[in-house]
Amino acid sequence: MSRTKNSRAAQAKAELSDADKKLIKEHHKHTARHTLKLELALTEDEKRHAFHMANNARILSNDLTGWISKRLKDLFRTKAYRAHLAMYKEVMERKVTTEEEQEQQDQDREAVSQLLAEDQKKWRVTFDDLRRYTQSRYQNLKLNAQIALTVAEDVWSGVEKVLYSEGKHLHFKKRGDLPVLRGKQVDRAIMLKLTEKDGKPRLTVSMKGVCTNANLLIRKNDIFARRELYRIRSFMQHPENEIFYARKWEETQIAQDTYRPCYVSIKCEQIRGKLRVFAIITIEGKPVNKIRKDGSARHSNGKGVVGMDLGTQSAAAYSAGKDVLFINLGERNQNYYPKKEKHIATLQRKLDRQRRAGNPEHYNEDGTIKCGIPKRKWKKSKRMRQTENHLKEEQRKLVLTREYVHKQTVNTLLSMGDVLVTEPSNARKLAKRSSRPAEINEKTGRYKRKKRFGRSINRRAPGTLFALAKAAYGSNFHTVPGKFRASQYDHTDDSYKKKKLSERTAVLSDGKRIPRDLYSAFLLANASNDFSCADRSLCIANYEHLKKASDAFVQYAKTNHMHILNSGI
Repeated sequence: MSRTKNSRAAQAKAELSDADKKLIKEHHKHTARHTLKLELALTEDEKRHAFHMANNARILSNDLTGWISKRLKDLFRTKAYRAHLAMYKEVMERKVTTEEEQEQQDQDREAVSQLLAEDQKKWRVTFDDLRRYTQSRYQNLKLNAQIALTVAEDVWSGVEKVLYSEGKHLHFKKRGDLPVLRGKQVDRAIMLKLTEKDGKPRLTVSMKGVCTNANLLIRKNDIFARRELYRIRSFMQHPENEIFYARKWEETQIAQDTYRPCYVSIKCEQIRGKLRVFAIITIEGKPVNKIRKDGSARHSNGKGVVGMDLGTQSAAAYSAGKDVLFINLGERNQNYYPKKEKHIATLQRKLDRQRRAGNPEHYNEDGTIKCGIPKRKWKKSKRMRQTENHLKEEQRKLVLTREYVHKQTVNTLLSMGDVLVTEPSNARKLAKRSSRPAEINEKTGRYKRKKRFGRSINRRAPGTLFALAKAAYGSNFHTVPGKFRASQYDHTDDSYKKKKLSERTAVLSDGKRIPRDLYSAFLLANASNDFSCADRSLCIANYEHLKKASDAFVQYAKTNHMHILNSGI
């Protein structure tokens, strides 16, 4: 049956005109994407083959990283390239006040960018050079050409961060850090096929060297996965309907949910000591709504504007006419993180003792590691490996729990409204040490600490919540500029007042005290149409509701002994 369906899809594509093919491609650019992750029913031997192929992809990635890193080092060493970078910085920092100056700046930026591109081409720091080097290396590792190309694309994305963003250098993948095997098309490398069993259509995954027509494992009560697979099968049974979706998009300018499988990825994981292989199907369109067994919706979709103030450890959200949201990030209960972190710290100390006991020759008498030993080898005992696996498992659980709670938070935000307004995420910058010069405390005579919020951000992952919310809201996700100053504005007297970071309660001119983050979320929810500032008329109209909702939440938090971090409650 798979050959029939594949030939039907090829026949439907061949019958399309060039204009229809172009229209379908344009529709693909405007549609949303989501993924469905399901485990594959593989034998132990097939799982080992999948892990071996993923490890070969890791080796290829490190090979490409080392090759391009040498060329990046040579490129940045040249005086010409550094001079062109300085020219580009000067052009971008130039003050522009008129349209003529803006046009001149654009022309100068284009000219300098051309010089930078020529330098990169001269020193072979281009994607074409990386792709040609990949073609000479992947066959030795017995990898598919499509998978090798996706590995090269992943390495190049890191190169772009070094060239055009804040990246410092490329990173290698250590042993056990297996990449995701990703195909570029659904009918090549990692194939999703429509087959038949007992007269019923089913979806299977095939990958040369790993498996052939492997079944997708679905839990008994997983209604969402069954509904998703039903829509994928419907599209693969009738691929000729894709042109009708594209024409409807052309008429209405509303992206259609086709549920076309774009490509399949293979992810290898070791969970509780067992090898498990998952298929991640990337699907065109928005995911189906989750429902309960009785057919009712699990999550309601709200209407209105939601303002969210995202901190390093907590988040506050407000929407007119609804209850406020004020939570600690990534926390299922108040004792979860202290217990988990204590257990992880215990395992880390145990691992350090085992490492020192097994490798005494690598340590000095004072306990420090000996320097200047090239290619030192560390011995690992059987129990040390067991401790490593135990630590890895606890860290995996911590990551999954945090991600699960973040997704719950996003669903709550969606139930509050369909438009989200927030401030830009700066979690990465806040995690780093301060760049200010070293200062000495006059009282203690010691240097002042330059660390900021690295531990809190590592524990709570506010950037992950920001990314998930942005993906969920799509075009209805808006960030305000820096001049908005949500933490300084007071709508009662239309004034701005700077506050210390330690001041966690906003005291308004009328004497009302409101948690600072909650008041910032209120201002963001009542932003103007261009999101440049708070709309004072909207703030005045919704102020009474804010006071009632704030007082109710503060009373509820105190009654239930809730400890919201950095809330002032």
